[in-house]
Parts: sequence; C-alpha cells; structure tokens
Amino acid sequence: MPGGNKLDEISEAIGGLRAAVRELIRRADRSDETGESRHRENQSALGDMRQGMQVAISDLRDASNRRYEETAHAIAELTLEVKSQGDKLEEHARGIGTRPDLAALSIGRGKLMLLAGLGMVTLTLLGWALQFSFQWLIQQLLKMKFGG
Repeated sequence: MPGGNKLDEISEAIGGLRAAVRELIRRADRSDETGESRHRENQSALGDMRQGMQVAISDLRDASNRRYEETAHAIAELTLEVKSQGDKLEEHARGIGTRPDLAALSIGRGKLMLLAGLGMVTLTLLGWALQFSFQWLIQQLLKMKFGG
C-alpha cells in the first residue's frame, strides 16, 4: 500500500524529531548544571580572593601605622637634638661675643647688593671689550691673509 509508506516515513520523522528534542533538552540541562557549577566555583574563588585581599590590606595598614609611628618618633628625637644643638650654639655665641675688629668689617645687605651689581656691570663691560677686540683682531688677520 502506497499511503502506508508515507505514514511510516512521517512517523519515523516525528520519532527522529522527538529524539532530537530529548537530546537538546538533555544538553540544555547539562549546560545549566555546568553553568551553575562554574558559578559556584567562581563565587568560591571570589570569596577566597576577597578574604586574601582583606588580609593583605590589613597587613599593609598595620605596617603603614608602624612606619608612621616610627617616623613620628624619629622626627621627635631629631627635633629635640636640633633644639639642643641650637641651645649649645647660642651659648657658644654668647660666650664669644662680637669682636670689635670683625664688627668693623661687617657689610650690610644693601652695600653687599650694590657691590655685587657693580661687579656684574664690570664683568659685562670687560666681556664686551674682549669680544670687540677679538673681532677686530680677526678682521685684521683676514684682511692681511686675503687682501681685503
């Protein structure tokens, strides 16, 4: 019977489709289980990393606080040492006093600035004079050499 063959073919196709759908459902379920498993593993790893980071941050904070306290203590000691040296220097200066021959040689800031300015002007003028004299000398030598 020719129609029976057609029904058998349709029935086989439907059976094949059902098997394919069952296989797809099985794969989807396995994929969901794998995704959930990976999610649990990732969450566990993140928790471990978070805990490790908190321990590291706590250790860094403790080390930083220790260094701060050590630095503050060292600065306090240095401050006391500088103050004591300053006191010793003041005592020494009071003991020496100002000698009259050195007092006569002391120059005020204004005079010192005036002398520095005059020195700079003198050096500038001397530089210009040297520059012009070398230029003149080189021109004379070139004229003699090339007959210009």
